[in-house]
Amino acid sequence: MKTYPMTQAGFDALRTRLLAAGVTIPTDYGNLTFQGITLKYSFNGEFLGLSIQRKPFLIPSAMIWGQVDKWIAA
Repeated sequence: MKTYPMTQAGFDALRTRLLAAGVTIPTDYGNLTFQGITLKYSFNGEFLGLSIQRKPFLIPSAMIWGQVDKWIAA
């Protein structure tokens, strides 16, 4: 699991970026799935917690976290 410090405005901006990529985050917690990868997420107003729930065998976790870091930094 990874935790990212994040404000509500930052979480809303992330939702907008992901929606443009075809990924919907309807609530502050739950699961999101894209390209065969499922992440569990939880946002509490100060931190966004993410964990990989399912991924294709041949895709390393480090590659997924690298993409997640890019989405959050954007």
